[in-house]
Amino acid sequence: MMKIAFLLLALLHFTAVTSQENQAPASGGNNDSGPLSFSFGSMVFFRNNEYRNPITKGYTLTGSHLRPLLLWEPADGIEVKGGLFISVWSGFDGSPVIKPVFSTSYEVFPGARLTIGSLDGPDKHRMFDPHFENEKIYSDFQEEGFQFVVNKGRIFSDTWINWEIFTFRGDRFREELTFGESFRYFTGEPGDRIRLEIPIQLLVKHWGGDISIYTEPVETHLNLAGGIRLIHGSDNNGKGGTGLEATAFTYVKGRDLSDIVFNDSYALWLRGDHTYGDLFVT
Repeated sequence: MMKIAFLLLALLHFTAVTSQENQAPASGGNNDSGPLSFSFGSMVFFRNNEYRNPITKGYTLTGSHLRPLLLWEPADGIEVKGGLFISVWSGFDGSPVIKPVFSTSYEVFPGARLTIGSLDGPDKHRMFDPHFENEKIYSDFQEEGFQFVVNKGRIFSDTWINWEIFTFRGDRFREELTFGESFRYFTGEPGDRIRLEIPIQLLVKHWGGDISIYTEPVETHLNLAGGIRLIHGSDNNGKGGTGLEATAFTYVKGRDLSDIVFNDSYALWLRGDHTYGDLFVT
């Protein structure tokens, strides 16, 4: 009886994600303007958040994302992507969410790339969960804006803007955008037995605009995080190995006329899934 109860409890809190991305030359192969290829990304997910707590009611996320893309390299270091992002929610009778995908990226120098247009998804930013919840890969995967990524040697840096809602003059809603910086410095080299990682992260969320008409307040919120991590046997992409991590978060209410009653707050996160916070906003 106890074994059956344990299995039921495990199934109740089960989360599964499978993703795959394949790339192959498109029909027509190479041309004088550069190689043309086809990429197909897919994700199938099931996340059960049926927890009993006073903060939010339980819910389940289940569905799939599809991302067929054509990739064109007109010159060395330049890549153009075009295609579709398709999101299907299981059990939903309405039409799937279909959005265009288009971006141009340029390799500024080896290990550094600038992208304008559709970005590759929120999971690529390597943000901390309390800072930038990982459920965005299910609910808000598609990002639009620009991104500058450096992944070279001991440094990883991802600077981006995701322009979520654009407004024209006279619109009756606020523009919405997110700005982020995810920085990590590693001591030693990949493959070293013991290394230190120093992460610093900045996240700014803004609602407002000067040309639209809306009744809600202008809001700007800022989260800042920094910490240290001791790593045993991991690479610069965070794959493999084990470690201990301690991170401090702080929240500052900037240009903000919203009804949040506190201005500053903080949280402490010890990797091992233990978080202590005091009125912290994510």
